[in-house]
Amino acid sequence: MEKGNEEEKISIAKAEFELCQRQMDKYDGSLDRVKSWAVTLWVAAMGWSFQTKNREIVLLVLVAVVMFWILDGLSKSFRQDYKARRDAVASALREYFNKGKFPEDFSSPVLPSHENRLGETLRSMFLFHTAFIYAILIIVSLVVYGKM
Repeated sequence: MEKGNEEEKISIAKAEFELCQRQMDKYDGSLDRVKSWAVTLWVAAMGWSFQTKNREIVLLVLVAVVMFWILDGLSKSFRQDYKARRDAVASALREYFNKGKFPEDFSSPVLPSHENRLGETLRSMFLFHTAFIYAILIIVSLVVYGKM
């Protein structure tokens, strides 16, 4: 392999690694904002329902919490696609530095396509660290609804 071609492949792999990491960072920020908005809206709506003694507001907030949970799962599934590719690039770079060549099956760039998200979104929604906060909000809402 020519030296210039090899350096170009390393440069492309490095750029792809950085792009995937930036995308993951973007989704991390998005996930934090989704959770923050879900909790903020929940607290405000629950306070409103207590103030007005209106049970229907609790039902509305349940719908909102589920929508935020779906959005969280979808964003997390997008993030996982970039994480998988970033890890593949990191592994290829590690092999290059250990053995002096890229793996035979490594090609670059291969960015995620984000198609057919339903299964991955559902899987992401029910990961413990994703579902925990939404499950608490839903359970508390149902208890409050039953007591009103």
